[in-house]
Amino acid sequence: MTVIAWDGKKISVDRRMVRGDIGFDAEKFLECDDGTILFSAGVLTRGRELMAWHLKRDEGMEFPSSNKDDDLVTILIVAKPGEGVWVYEDAPFGEDFTKIYPMAWGSGEASAMGAMFNGADSCTACKIAASIHVTCGGEIDTFEVFP
Repeated sequence: MTVIAWDGKKISVDRRMVRGDIGFDAEKFLECDDGTILFSAGVLTRGRELMAWHLKRDEGMEFPSSNKDDDLVTILIVAKPGEGVWVYEDAPFGEDFTKIYPMAWGSGEASAMGAMFNGADSCTACKIAASIHVTCGGEIDTFEVFP
């Protein structure tokens, strides 16, 4: 119910959320005081829990046990402008995706990947995915990771 696209310079994310038959918009990102941007794809409340874990892990907060359910994993993407992009899934160990692009996550990932492999930037890729998938859409937010 999300599309997040990484083109090697920018990350874009849609705002569409779906609960049953109801669609609404929600921010799926958090801009931190140090410039880090956190994104989530999956269950919104689990995404918020992963964001809280990331912010407090140095204080001893444990990785959310709710995200260890293989059937319902939510993804946390951490972008540090000028440094890189890391992805956390079902464990407290991030995978470095800084040099792995184009890449996309969420229900619209295949459409976004196809768009980027054909020259689209991350924002355009999210718009294309949103035009195809009913669970993607709304405003697209784009953040620069590398100028």
